[in-house]
Amino acid sequence: MEPHVEDEIKEYNDFGYVKSFTITKHTDTYALLDMVTLEDISGILEWSTQNGIKVRECSNEDYIFKKYDSFEQLLTEISPGYCSKFQNNLFDKLTALKNEETEEEEEEEEE
Repeated sequence: MEPHVEDEIKEYNDFGYVKSFTITKHTDTYALLDMVTLEDISGILEWSTQNGIKVRECSNEDYIFKKYDSFEQLLTEISPGYCSKFQNNLFDKLTALKNEETEEEEEEEEE
């Protein structure tokens, strides 16, 4: 089953990892997207199931025409805010799991 661009960008929008990813044109295997990072870097991306992601236009010219295998790889390179927010969310999830584990151990000791 081919990945769908809507599914791929949903997490980034939902978790606030970008200011926006907006699909402007798409088929099942190809899409054009407008992107704005947390640092206000804007760009137009070309997404393809066959060729990954290509930066077609970007407010930071260093990234124009670069290719990436995933949105994660793209954002890791161009958005320190994404990296920071992702790491903080991961740390929070791991801390919550550790707290749950500690509570369960304490309940078992009380029994």
